[in-house]
Amino acid sequence: MVKGVRGILGFVGNTKRPVPLSDKEVAGIIMRSKSEESSKPVPEMKFAIGDRVLIFDGPFADHEGKVMEVDAERGLVKVQVSIFGRETPVDLGSWQVEKAD
Repeated sequence: MVKGVRGILGFVGNTKRPVPLSDKEVAGIIMRSKSEESSKPVPEMKFAIGDRVLIFDGPFADHEGKVMEVDAERGLVKVQVSIFGRETPVDLGSWQVEKAD
């Protein structure tokens, strides 16, 4: 069925046996993936443990809480929020909170 679609043979190839990648091509792919992994930017976190923050986005918008953990690599903060009179930890993106005055 695929071979019957016009223009597909030039993309897939018209041989019955696929051509394997050479060792050099495989090494190049692995090197590129490793260099991309190591060059990922780490977001700058402007929060520290114990900071009071105001949540302005998401289901807990307009709540205030205290930063319990900071995960700079993933851009997340764990905030202790009072919900129905109980302190509850909530994982939020750093873009969802701002420092309270």
